[in-house]
Amino acid sequence: MTTSTYLVRCGTARVAVHGDNTVVKPLLDACHPWFTATPCPQRPPTGLWTIRLDARPRGRAMASRTGTAVHLEPDQRTLHLPPPSAPAAARPHIRLLRALLRRQLAAHGEVFLPAALLSIHDRGLALLGPTHTGKTSTLLATLHRRDHSRFVANDDSSLHLRTGTVLGRGYPRAVEVRHATLPHLGAAAGPLAAAAQPDSPDDALCLHPHQVAIALGTGLASDVPLVALVVLGTAPTQPTLTRLTPDDAEQALTTHADDADPYETWLAPYFPTARTPRTHLSRIARTVPTWHLAQPLTALPRSAELLAQLATHPGGHQ
Repeated sequence: MTTSTYLVRCGTARVAVHGDNTVVKPLLDACHPWFTATPCPQRPPTGLWTIRLDARPRGRAMASRTGTAVHLEPDQRTLHLPPPSAPAAARPHIRLLRALLRRQLAAHGEVFLPAALLSIHDRGLALLGPTHTGKTSTLLATLHRRDHSRFVANDDSSLHLRTGTVLGRGYPRAVEVRHATLPHLGAAAGPLAAAAQPDSPDDALCLHPHQVAIALGTGLASDVPLVALVVLGTAPTQPTLTRLTPDDAEQALTTHADDADPYETWLAPYFPTARTPRTHLSRIARTVPTWHLAQPLTALPRSAELLAQLATHPGGHQ
């Protein structure tokens, strides 16, 4: 058995992962490109959170909701998890890794949103809206119809404000496509159904983003500069785009701003508790053009065309 330690990065956040290469490498491959991993030949830096994958738990059992046992050593920074039995069984490990990285990013002002995110010619579009407004369907329809498009995130994104720009970031997370929406996806429905995981629920297709990319003939990206934020709504006939004022855009962001990690609440004492500053949301709303897209799901091809136009002309569609 050959064990290795890898330093896993997402933006400025870092976590060390240690274990047998036969389980660590598939786990890290499933997290690529959102998390990058490099071998760590020496001991991880002091104070860095470390996940150790081993069959012998050590430390105190934690009330984890990941779906696997989690033990915390007395050093308060080392976690022990049983190694996944197969790549498909690594979801709990990815969830915990994601929680540790996202909590670090939140401490530095990252804004988390239940938004879908795609790239067209390296220009990012974020699709924001309540459940059942068609975020996933609109994302998939646009990816399927546009060349030079890449999948960044589905229903789980964050925004990082930089000087003059906003970076949209994605995370490794499964994509669920409800069976009821498949007829609206046209030619994309067949490849997605063929690529779906065998253990998908009865009412939906479950796919890893890598499977989505292969099925739709598109690429993957970890992040992308955001050129437009699109708030989704419903319409009875044809899709329509309406530009929002910065105040309305700020209100939309405030309404939908999410916790970095609402599940592993036992981690809260180890990270600063910080709500997203209103000033961050205001600056994002005044940096990125924000639109309201009212659409019926029966007109997804037209919505995809409107979004492609926004990628080229984010300040006003042509």
